[in-house]
Amino acid sequence: GRDEGYDEGHEIGYDEGHEIGYDEGHEIGYDEGHKDGAEQKELEVINNMIRKKYEISEIAECLNLGIYTVEKIVSS
Repeated sequence: GRDEGYDEGHEIGYDEGHEIGYDEGHEIGYDEGHKDGAEQKELEVINNMIRKKYEISEIAECLNLGIYTVEKIVSS
């Protein structure tokens, strides 16, 4: 996670990320989440964001995941 664009994550707005719950996201383990894909916590975070009407692309960007990965998590 950290190598894979911690800065990129920073770039998309740390505050914006914070708004959707960067801490909540952090809880699921930024590194761990990145490595293992769809963790249960990650699913909760994503579902939460969907309820708040975030676009899949925004969710993917904020969680540093691919759009396809997010769609796969959502549809499972």
